[in-house]
Amino acid sequence: VVNDHPEFYYVRTAYRYWSYSSGEIVSIEPQYNDSDFDDEAFQQATQKAMSLIDDDMTDLEKAMVLHDYIAVTCAYDKVNYDNSKGDTEKMPPNDFCAYGVLVDRVAVCQGYALAYKYLLGQAGIEAYMVSSDDMNHAWNIVKLEGEYYQVDVTWDDPTSDRIGRARHYYMFVSDAAFQNSRKHY
Repeated sequence: VVNDHPEFYYVRTAYRYWSYSSGEIVSIEPQYNDSDFDDEAFQQATQKAMSLIDDDMTDLEKAMVLHDYIAVTCAYDKVNYDNSKGDTEKMPPNDFCAYGVLVDRVAVCQGYALAYKYLLGQAGIEAYMVSSDDMNHAWNIVKLEGEYYQVDVTWDDPTSDRIGRARHYYMFVSDAAFQNSRKHY
């Protein structure tokens, strides 16, 4: 649900559940982030991003503008990622959600992918967040003119952050090209 609805940034992807001995689930209880979220700041940040697009733009143009907006305004949280040594529990929860990207302007790949999915949805463009446990990474699949393309805003955001710059190496590529390009990253 959180991956399909990034606007639920205050809900963690962890949950508890209760079941009968037969395995039938009786109840699911979502877990919530402990952060103090400012819903108004999130809405304002969303409006700021969406103000960059207009009805005269094609879906491709809208997707490019929103991609570049995220890459230019958000910094990858390399310090916390490196210090955590892969233990996500030691990282700020906002790094993993759209709020971290749009309001805090710092996140990791999951936050980038969720923010991009959210903004594309606001623009009426079909998109999905996908992830790979093997790669420990998340990115997007975007539908444009009936075709699906891979987009990785995180890997298009130069690290160390270069203010005002976005790359386009991982933008609107086929599945085969995307997988091949990862071998060279």
